[in-house]
Amino acid sequence: AASVPATVVSVSSNAIVIKAPPNSELKAEFDNVVLGVAGQVHEFAFGYDEGLTPLVTAVYPNLVSAVEPTLITIEGVELGSSAADVEISLAGDACIVRSIEANGTKTTC
Repeated sequence: AASVPATVVSVSSNAIVIKAPPNSELKAEFDNVVLGVAGQVHEFAFGYDEGLTPLVTAVYPNLVSAVEPTLITIEGVELGSSAADVEISLAGDACIVRSIEANGTKTTC
């Protein structure tokens, strides 16, 4: 399988945070994360779990004004539990998460 670079989110002396690329084909339960630092290469197992993949079941309202701001509600499962972990975009524009239910079933932006 071809390598796919991950996006580095932050780096500190004791942690490197990356954003894992999506695994849309869900063909591999586990992939390898390869980290190269100062000429040394380290490899780690990394797993994808289809059960943790967000599933949207409803979006409302389904029509909004082009000139007035409108709160949009998204319902589903595994939508996240912290607004800091959720990214939503509409037509390529970021939608600021206003609220998210602790059980990960509804978010508003």
